[in-house]
Amino acid sequence: MSGFYFVVVRSDGGLRQAAPLQSVAVTGLIRDAVAEYTMIQTYVNPLPKEYIDGAYTFPLYEGVAVTGFQAEVGGRKIVGKVAEKVAAREEYEEAVREGKTASLLEQEKPDMFQASIGNIPPGKTISICITLVSEMKHDAGENQVRFVLPTTVAPRHDSSFNMPDFSGRGFVRYPNSSSPFSVPASKLSINMACVMSKPITSVQSPSHTIEVHVGTTETTGSLESYTFDPNRARVSLTEDALLDCDLVIIIQSRGLDQPRVLVEHHPKDQTHAISLTFQPRFTLKPLQASELVFLVDVRSKSMLTRAGEALELFLRYIPFENHYFNVMGRSTTFGSSQQALFPTSVEFCAESLREGVKYAQKIKGYESGIEIGSAFLEISLRRRRDVPTQIFLLTDGQISEIEQLRRAISNAVDDGERSNQPFRVFSLGIGDSVSHHLIQSVARAGRGYAQLVMAGERMEKKVFNMLKAGLMPPVTDTTIQWTDSIVNDFVMVGGEDGADDDVALVNNNASKPLINLFSDSESPPTVSQDTPPPDISATIYQAPFKLPILCPGARFTAYAILSPTIPLPKELILRGVSPDGPVELRVKIESVVEGETMLHSLAARALARDFEEASSSVHALGKQKLALYEKQKLKHLGVSVAQREGQNRSDILPLSFNHVAEITKQKLIDIGETYNLSTKYTSWVVIDEEGPRNARDVVPVGSYIVDVSRPLPPTPCFGHTTPIYGSSFFGETQAFGASTPAFGASTPAFGASTPAFGASTPAFGNSSTPAFGAPPAPAFGAIAAPAFSGFGPAFSANASSAPASGAPQGALFGAPSAYGVPFSSSTGVFGSQASPFHKAPMSPTNPQMRLQSLLQLQSFDGLFPLVPAIAALFNTTVDNLKTKLGELRKQCTGLVVLAEGQWEAIWATCLTTEFIKSKLKELRNEWEPAVEKAERRVAFLVYNEEHIARFKAFARAT
Repeated sequence: MSGFYFVVVRSDGGLRQAAPLQSVAVTGLIRDAVAEYTMIQTYVNPLPKEYIDGAYTFPLYEGVAVTGFQAEVGGRKIVGKVAEKVAAREEYEEAVREGKTASLLEQEKPDMFQASIGNIPPGKTISICITLVSEMKHDAGENQVRFVLPTTVAPRHDSSFNMPDFSGRGFVRYPNSSSPFSVPASKLSINMACVMSKPITSVQSPSHTIEVHVGTTETTGSLESYTFDPNRARVSLTEDALLDCDLVIIIQSRGLDQPRVLVEHHPKDQTHAISLTFQPRFTLKPLQASELVFLVDVRSKSMLTRAGEALELFLRYIPFENHYFNVMGRSTTFGSSQQALFPTSVEFCAESLREGVKYAQKIKGYESGIEIGSAFLEISLRRRRDVPTQIFLLTDGQISEIEQLRRAISNAVDDGERSNQPFRVFSLGIGDSVSHHLIQSVARAGRGYAQLVMAGERMEKKVFNMLKAGLMPPVTDTTIQWTDSIVNDFVMVGGEDGADDDVALVNNNASKPLINLFSDSESPPTVSQDTPPPDISATIYQAPFKLPILCPGARFTAYAILSPTIPLPKELILRGVSPDGPVELRVKIESVVEGETMLHSLAARALARDFEEASSSVHALGKQKLALYEKQKLKHLGVSVAQREGQNRSDILPLSFNHVAEITKQKLIDIGETYNLSTKYTSWVVIDEEGPRNARDVVPVGSYIVDVSRPLPPTPCFGHTTPIYGSSFFGETQAFGASTPAFGASTPAFGASTPAFGASTPAFGNSSTPAFGAPPAPAFGAIAAPAFSGFGPAFSANASSAPASGAPQGALFGAPSAYGVPFSSSTGVFGSQASPFHKAPMSPTNPQMRLQSLLQLQSFDGLFPLVPAIAALFNTTVDNLKTKLGELRKQCTGLVVLAEGQWEAIWATCLTTEFIKSKLKELRNEWEPAVEKAERRVAFLVYNEEHIARFKAFARAT
């Protein structure tokens, strides 16, 4: 996860060396779907007589905010503060120049932080304490929370890569350089408390062997002396583990998907922070026709097989009617350059599916990395204009031009909205080192959502849900009513064409000069380029400004900060428009948490991200022409633009590019400094004013930060000696308003007045429902937790004790299917390669093997053939099943006219789906998409619901 590198003060060479990592300890609290935890990493200055300057780096997952930063050098604690980035850097350099021990924490990229520590005394212990808070990421499961601690830095590929010469620049370590100090493999200890609003039903880890105490969060004393609480648990590792893979803990608790509103009253500025979160559950009629384009960008050889399996699943799950698809990638099939599988998207049919599966199986053996920018442009130019287009990006995260890609996608989506040619982008990250910032920012810009499939996880449900979301028409014009009555300080002006008068202009000069209709001036007056930007304010700050996608399977979370003048509403109302009619959700506000700042922290992080990704209300004001719903949104949020003396409306709106940039920078600085939030323009700085001095000249901090755009192999971060300059350092926001806990202590959680462990205060202000119920669920094949036994005793959730989730290579899909298109001849997509924690071989009678053998018979349109393999399920023969089919058809009057082969396929499909639903219930997540596709096809052919019900009943009785 991180590495500490140093250079010796006054060293002529300046080559970076690695300091030994002594320990890594993570303690904290998972409260419903919010995690707050403290990470303490301890290093030692290995030099007995020399001061050193150090650099410390660590990755963060998307959405994590740093709420506290402390350093402890030789027993002395130094607490950090947030300042404007340039000012913080100058303060740090001045302190180091004066010989003080100091540290600077900077965010340079959305998924990485870097801390620089100057003047570390000889032989002293160095402890870095970072407190973080995050909402949990969305995943495919229901009512589950997934906590992930990253340990690797994903590389970024760049076609122009050449190894840079960093000699003499400090904090650099060449790959072949050696260190006089051995750096042992780093170890990790974990102690996490889980406090849920409803009973915990499962705690498990697909990555490590964990010990779980159910019914208590206490860490000391006799467990038998505590009162059992089913809403609580404590999780630790059975022994210290090596940091060779991400730590994943999955907690399942009832009701996490339910809609809920949380409200927090800030103790200082009197604002209210509000969040609305839920897992949508509604249905719309699917798109009758669409274009599906799969963009495959995978460079890691270890992930090529997984990418091929994912692509094959996507293709097999496509509905059979009126859909078109194409694949963009690179393999030996296409040659050395990127190319589309077809010149233009083709209709989904048996032949095109066969070609797609053939390509999916070939990329398992060859690199499929592409130039993502040009590939996306090519897709945009080639896409169909008569049907909605959905792009699915399959990537291992090794992309460097993230910001350029995000902008291109955002522009394409906006163009599609203006031309009524819908265009959306979904992203599927594959592997353990995927940049969450990459897949999440691409999905946000594309108005889709992102998913991650880690090594060893089953992906069927995730792939199916994503494809299903792409085939659902988008809910548009979504708004949240954050007040009981619409803000009425601003009045619509102009005609029905929606003139740009929906945003209020606050006139600072009540008497406007009279405009002469025939002026003697030689030219109209121009606005000076040096005109300062107007002041922009709002009574409601909503984040994200563009609300997230609304579709089943993708958690919806939105925040707002209400000014003190806005009364707190009694309920929130979410509205939108769909092709099937308007949609709405009403959620009552039941309680308000006083004196806490965690919700403000999460809202601020989301607000800062809007500014950093150019998707804020300020950026909307920079558009040449706003859509009507955007104007209404700005009005409802109370956005106002201050009109300066001598300015006309046309002089101000739309905002110029320079004005947008200036306002954005100032807003980020204001957010960071007001709420202790690390942003693109603010940093953390700590100064030891009382420690020993070592006055000297100091190399500017900027020269310590090496080029972060260059690629490297995936780098284990704790105590590893390989270089880290391939990582990016522009990170997650830090929660504002949160007080820093005592060094090494766990912070009280949101709404709790007692410490994390052993707390007796109910979560989130005595809320009866879980907060932030976003449940990133484990992928298919994740380990099932052992059943809880007793009241509080520990049990081990050992990954190796779980049922195996993968089949031996070539066990199932080596031969062509008797009906339809065969699966891969290597590891099957429904029997993914087992993770290192699932090594037990599957027997032929294993339920997953039985399911796989059935699903490989399914045709492109969803039907199954009437073959001996199907008859064997019922211990009979094909002839006997044909006889029963004849009897069944005689009982059904008015059947549609179909060919004999179609009736046999319908009968076989009913037999197979009813068998699967009855005998393989535990694998529902894996067979559900295939069964749904089959039943849709049967319904399409037979048409009569009564006849379909009779066929199913006859199948169950067979």
